[in-house]
Amino acid sequence: MSIHFLEQISRAISDVSNRYYKQIFVYDYRDGKSVKKFAETHSLPYINVNIEISRILQYIPVDRRSFQITEVFQQLIDKYPDSVICLDYYELLFDNSLAIDPMILIKNNSRYKTLIISWRGKIIGDTLIHAEPGHPEYKKFNVQDAIIIK
Repeated sequence: MSIHFLEQISRAISDVSNRYYKQIFVYDYRDGKSVKKFAETHSLPYINVNIEISRILQYIPVDRRSFQITEVFQQLIDKYPDSVICLDYYELLFDNSLAIDPMILIKNNSRYKTLIISWRGKIIGDTLIHAEPGHPEYKKFNVQDAIIIK
């Protein structure tokens, strides 16, 4: 990971600050630690979504989780007063049993805070791809209102 890459993230924060949705997807497939490093360098909250959501969901009955996941995620983001939040390891949100669109969940929560999201799937143009075709969690997302750094 280069200093140039970290500078791109800093510039992107400024670029999205006046947008309605403030999302920055960082292609973290190769290095895997760019968003975490950026959070540490800039003293920003870094959330391992899988761990944090799992801690809460374990106390919610399985048949109720899909009704509460949106609120649980929003509370996780709102827990931090910072205007910029770094998200990583959020694959749990793609679990079909939660019956949500994780990209809409993230997008809606980016209205009030800038979200820097580590993307570990594929990126083709403005399309983010999670999982491989044929996998139950396979999804393609055309992202038009976010910045993608690769």
